[in-house]
Amino acid sequence: MLKTKQVLNSLETQILKFVHLKDYKSAEVYIKKENSVLKFDKCADWLLSKLVLKPQVEKIFNKKHIYCVWDLLLTKPLRNEHYTQITPIIHAKDYACIQGTVVSKKAGNPYTIVIDDGYGRLDCKWFNLNQFLKHILKNIKVGSHVVCEGKITEFGLFKEMHHPRIKASSQFKPHIEVIYPSFGNLKNTTIKKIIEQHLLLSPNPPYDYLPYTIIARNNLPFLSEVFEALHVKSAFDEKIEKRLKYDELFLMQLGLALQEAYKANEPISIEFDEDFLQKIEKKLPFELTIDQKKAINTILNDMHYAKTSSRLLQGDVGSGKTIVALICALAVLKNNYQVCIMSPTTSLAEQTFTVAKKFLEDEGFNVGLLVSTTKKKNEIYQAVKDFKIHCLIGTHALLNEKLEFSNLGFLVIDEQHRFGVDQRKILSSKGKSAYMLIMSATPIPRSLAFAIYGKTKIVEIRSMPKNRKAVHTIHLYKKSEDKAFLHAREEILKKHQVYIVFALIEESQSKVDFDSLMGSYEDIKNKYFGEFKCAFLHSNIKSAQKEKIFHDFVHGKIDCLMSTTVIEVGIDNPNATVIIIENAENYGLAQLHQLRGRVGRSDLDSFCYLITKDRISSLAKRRIDVLLSTNDGFEIAKQDLILRGSGEIYSTRQHGLPDLEFADILNDRELLEKAQSDIYELLSLKYPLSNGLIKMVEHKWQKKFSFARVI
Repeated sequence: MLKTKQVLNSLETQILKFVHLKDYKSAEVYIKKENSVLKFDKCADWLLSKLVLKPQVEKIFNKKHIYCVWDLLLTKPLRNEHYTQITPIIHAKDYACIQGTVVSKKAGNPYTIVIDDGYGRLDCKWFNLNQFLKHILKNIKVGSHVVCEGKITEFGLFKEMHHPRIKASSQFKPHIEVIYPSFGNLKNTTIKKIIEQHLLLSPNPPYDYLPYTIIARNNLPFLSEVFEALHVKSAFDEKIEKRLKYDELFLMQLGLALQEAYKANEPISIEFDEDFLQKIEKKLPFELTIDQKKAINTILNDMHYAKTSSRLLQGDVGSGKTIVALICALAVLKNNYQVCIMSPTTSLAEQTFTVAKKFLEDEGFNVGLLVSTTKKKNEIYQAVKDFKIHCLIGTHALLNEKLEFSNLGFLVIDEQHRFGVDQRKILSSKGKSAYMLIMSATPIPRSLAFAIYGKTKIVEIRSMPKNRKAVHTIHLYKKSEDKAFLHAREEILKKHQVYIVFALIEESQSKVDFDSLMGSYEDIKNKYFGEFKCAFLHSNIKSAQKEKIFHDFVHGKIDCLMSTTVIEVGIDNPNATVIIIENAENYGLAQLHQLRGRVGRSDLDSFCYLITKDRISSLAKRRIDVLLSTNDGFEIAKQDLILRGSGEIYSTRQHGLPDLEFADILNDRELLEKAQSDIYELLSLKYPLSNGLIKMVEHKWQKKFSFARVI
């Protein structure tokens, strides 16, 4: 192995020399020589080859999402049982190897054999025996010298082994038993045999698909060494774990980087007066917060110096992200570019349109609205193409292939987590050089943002507008919920409005403790809000009717809106002052905070009632306590992480990234940064990437690879 590494170091020196000289043809020659040593392409072809299995066994593996050799060999053993030495019964614990004499046998269920080793006795028990095992145990005679391997179970001073492996003492050989996760009804020996058979088909070691420069600089073991350690030597140590984590992060980040390189265009550059923001502020009916000003200046400087093409704007519910986007949009419009803003719902798009129209048309720019119900869409398409509409606001309708911008320079995506990565990709393709501002009211840790958005930087709005009051949050048990409804009546009498939120649309036999919207609507309406205008809203209502209800509520035609969580985003009603959330114990922290954010959007006193069962779990109580103690979305996100853990909340899948089996985005931040810096160094040097590596990236991303990089 030492000689092989010396050869690889020599080849790598030549590759890097020619890469720095920009003699890529010569570098390619040495890459091919390196390939002959590490077999990049053969390795990838073998790893991505289909498993050789019987059809019924193949179905079992496919259910575990194992389709190729790579998937199979990444199956980490559950544990290693060390049967390398005989342990006296008196000292035996956990998994042990016991040698002794059979002193008694008893047929039945369980079938029991008692062993004595001179230090103590051990009861070996087998339950529900098949005929084959019965035959084996029958042939073990009292007085025989045997070895039993298995897990020790202690009952006071007595010790037992359930379903141990038993053999004659003469047949015992020290060994380590690798135990894999269960695969249907397949035996562990069958799984081991399948893995061994596929390992035999590998290229001759050493083999790998990572460039040797990456392996050497990170002191990583070869992939051939990883598989040997996992499945042959049963030695899963820190070095092996680091390699598996690094591989996942490297392939994920290389996929993002290649997408970024593929769509790279010179970002737009804009000019604006030094006093631009001061002039705008004078025209506003409210004062911008310090955080809003910082965010605006950051984004404008990005576009002025053309140093980046995107920014993630994180701000709590109601922190004033939209006006930040519109002020930046105005600066872009003054530089003869167009602006596009995509909202998650028609209601929110209409509200943004109303604000934008008033704000931008005073400056001489035309604002258009494009939603699913828009009539004369073709006229909108033509006006945008002819530069007669300068700022277009809409929903998913903006994704229509007929929509073409004349000169798109600024793209805003609101509540970005509500859109799939493919949808965001389509929209971003309408302006190749457009600056993209992604807005989110759901704060995510910087390490996750780093993984998802790569070089995209974050700007945050932590302070709330001066006219906003903190929402008063009250926890009531079900028996006291009358207080919430009576308070809601008082608010409606003051000409304010109310939300009541339910987890279910209809009653469910499997969730008898849940109040449902349709099961409660008439009762609550008649008991508390008989003389007021009430409406109900849920996901099964047709889009046109749903948007009409949203519209009527925002314009004061509905006093009390009873709904499921469809109101979580996409509705902004400053006149709503009370939200009552039924079965609050069944929601996550982030969702409860989003729902609470439907009120408290003006200078009016606002209230959020969390209604729960009389008895709730300790975890639910801790979530409620967090909401009672703070209104800060960033603090709530932090507490959510503490309560639930990174894996449950911040999965890569929900952000359009490949799943991670070994690495953890939050806990492996340093390794993630290292993988990213390695990748950007390779790409900036135009280091020749082997076909094998590209194949591995494509497999990791699969269908996502073609559109994963949105910004």
